[in-house]
Amino acid sequence: AGDARRRRLAERLRPPAAALAGAVVGALAAWLALVPGRHPTSAPGRRVAVLAGPGGRGGAVYLDTGLVRATVSVWHLPPLGPGRVYEVWWVTPAGHRMGGTFGVDRAGDATVTLALPEGWRQARAVGITVEPAPGTLLPTSARVVGGALVALPPPATHRRAGSGPREG
Repeated sequence: AGDARRRRLAERLRPPAAALAGAVVGALAAWLALVPGRHPTSAPGRRVAVLAGPGGRGGAVYLDTGLVRATVSVWHLPPLGPGRVYEVWWVTPAGHRMGGTFGVDRAGDATVTLALPEGWRQARAVGITVEPAPGTLLPTSARVVGGALVALPPPATHRRAGSGPREG
């Protein structure tokens, strides 16, 4: 009975959780666009992905194209036993590119920074799978969470009030 209740609760919470994740990425995109210099790079071409999976699993990815790295945050992934790791995959038209491996804490949460592999610019999506340690050359299991990469708008330029030309 308890498992059935938890499943029903998870099913009811999934749409609001997905909406919340979308709102978080939208807010992050707006903040990064409106406040230049608040992130290590203000270069064009920044991308984000909202990761979603069953059972409330989720995450977010931020690609820092200026530093050629990605920050991956996940939540509610099942902790893995010995000899297993989570592996990040950059999904490109040519196939999957390895992105790195990580583990999660007891709550199933983690935030890691990974170097972007060769060919990362063609990535259209991100997926995370469970793989044998220390990782594999190609995915061997189904995706646990994943999502499409979306371009962030370029940083806005700001002028202080009264500093621009006057209209008359």
